Amino acid sequence: MLFLLGDQFVDRFGEAMFRLFCATQFLFTTPYCGKMKLVVEMRDKFWRMFYEMKYRERYYWHYQIRSKRINGLVSAICMIASASSIAAWGIWSQYPVVWAVIIAISQVFSVTKPLHPQADQLVAFKFIIPAISDMLVRIEYDWEQIDSEKYSDDEIKSILRNYKNEYNALENTYIGDLYLPASQKCVKLAEKECKDYFYLYYDVKEVDNNVK
Repeated sequence: MLFLLGDQFVDRFGEAMFRLFCATQFLFTTPYCGKMKLVVEMRDKFWRMFYEMKYRERYYWHYQIRSKRINGLVSAICMIASASSIAAWGIWSQYPVVWAVIIAISQVFSVTKPLHPQADQLVAFKFIIPAISDMLVRIEYDWEQIDSEKYSDDEIKSILRNYKNEYNALENTYIGDLYLPASQKCVKLAEKECKDYFYLYYDVKEVDNNVK
């Protein structure tokens, strides 16, 4: 009988100690887990910002090439206007209609060239692309520190906010009200180069960049 009571006492005492242990684990680990969750969330936000800045840098880079090509074509047409007006005198009698159309089109491009947005776009890209490239060097360094868990969540928040403010200032200064219609070709090229870059340097195949 005493033996049975002893077993019951041991079982109840062991169960009580187990419950106490669970309660203390909950009290002491829950705040820590919450903090770790916050750090992970901030880490993910920084990573997505890193991806977004790389994407924007590549997008502007390809848009710059696009603007250069269009601007070069317009300049070539304008050159034809002056050259054809001289050359046409010799063969005007052979192809009068053709040369009249060429000269008319060239003159239209010459007159409207100052209104074309490519010149302003190239000026903006000349400044904003190197500025974003400089940001990316610093962002990459900060990411290495974050990935090594050297920054707290408050430090990550502050760094993230500073980069966002810096980029907004760049965009307001150089892009602003600039006419810059979306280019699907530039989007696809930028996305491909981003994927290749992060796969090559960080072994990441897919990046979820839906930051809320």
